[in-house]
Amino acid sequence: MNKTLVKLLLYATAITLLFLMIRLGFWQLSRAEEKQIIQNFVVEQNTKEIDLGKTLVSIDNLYQQAFGVGEYIHDQGILIDSQVSEGKVGYHIVTPFRLEKNGRIILVNSGWIPVGVSRKIKPKVSLPEGRLNVSGRLQKPHAKPPIWKDETPLVQDGAWQYLSIEEFMKRSNLTVSPLILELEPNLVGVGGYERKWRVYDDTWINRHKAYALQWFSMAFVFTLMCLVLEFRSRRKLS
Repeated sequence: MNKTLVKLLLYATAITLLFLMIRLGFWQLSRAEEKQIIQNFVVEQNTKEIDLGKTLVSIDNLYQQAFGVGEYIHDQGILIDSQVSEGKVGYHIVTPFRLEKNGRIILVNSGWIPVGVSRKIKPKVSLPEGRLNVSGRLQKPHAKPPIWKDETPLVQDGAWQYLSIEEFMKRSNLTVSPLILELEPNLVGVGGYERKWRVYDDTWINRHKAYALQWFSMAFVFTLMCLVLEFRSRRKLS
């Protein structure tokens, strides 16, 4: 292989690497923009509050604050598996809640509880009986795990692997809202379980921007190195 061909290959490799680093930088900026759009939507939705007893909940109410009066349907409560809190694995407690004003039912997430000594022995859940005032944020049901095979049983060892509203309605014979209510962390009298819900802030937006800066910086340094090497190479030949 002659020197000219080798040099052309090196140039092509350098240009490809430079293009890749710049492309990754702009991709991180686009991800930051996407997260910013989501955060703006969440912030806007959080300013709205609805009365569950007067409103037919739909996907348009996502992330909105909500409140209502009613009571739990205790015998239809479920546990959602593989929920992590501070590095520990546990369950989310999800229970249908019948609203007093209109009789509609919404699933309420009462919070997190640890697995315990064995998955075969489920932790005892204790929620208040009778008429209750609940409030919190409307959220999407628990999604499927990242890697999920349709032939895998949805309920294993008495716990659901994710929350399918359609499957829940089929198994419970109840009609429930498409969104679930995450109880306010500091709400008392509704079940004393750990409630540390996902926070939507600037963390991931700033992280994507930082990644973008890293890629652009690498591209800049790489370009300087290539120019220096090319300059030295030409000086040797002159």
